[in-house]
Amino acid sequence: MPAIEQTSGRMQKNGKGTVADPALVLSQAWVEAHAQTLVLCLRQQQFEAELALSVGFPSANIVLPDSSERDVSSLEDLEDVSAPTTIDEISRTEAAKASAEHWARWRAKDADLGYSATKEAEQQAADKEQLLLDELARTPASTMAGAIAKLSVVLREIEDNHDASDFPLPHIRSVLEDLTRVTHHNAPEGFRPSSDAEHHGTRDMPVAERGTSGGKK
Repeated sequence: MPAIEQTSGRMQKNGKGTVADPALVLSQAWVEAHAQTLVLCLRQQQFEAELALSVGFPSANIVLPDSSERDVSSLEDLEDVSAPTTIDEISRTEAAKASAEHWARWRAKDADLGYSATKEAEQQAADKEQLLLDELARTPASTMAGAIAKLSVVLREIEDNHDASDFPLPHIRSVLEDLTRVTHHNAPEGFRPSSDAEHHGTRDMPVAERGTSGGKK
């Protein structure tokens, strides 16, 4: 078997060509998919915030037979509300009309902005990102650069969804720093963990808390 020299992310076979470390290739693909997901996430958050401010989330308020009130956001919600009296039936009819008109305004603005299309694209990008992450877990690294890249991906994925001080983030970060110091292999460009200021995600944050500027997940 020809001798294989490990280089930064490639296996060199007797100087006759190189074979990329599959773990490094997958890690690079994940970084690209991750970046695309974040771009789309930010965009859909901005669109959602604009929809909420300009149109408002579709909803209607109706009075129930026991004099209590209930907010409904769809015609299906109205079906769950009993209306045994004429007054209640009128309330249901008015609520249904108001809800339908509100949804029409929402859909028109949605089509103008491209909110739903962007949200769907974000989900597709996130699905691709997850598939790459799963495949990466099944792919052994053949170089130290590939191993460091894998660990960097894991760290970045956890950082995006947890506080920077949560276990095991400091410990993983410490191991990664040890590996780069001992082996003199830095994490490849694009794999470096985000700063502490970026660790607090906004992908699932309510619109009211995000503001119109959006943010990373």
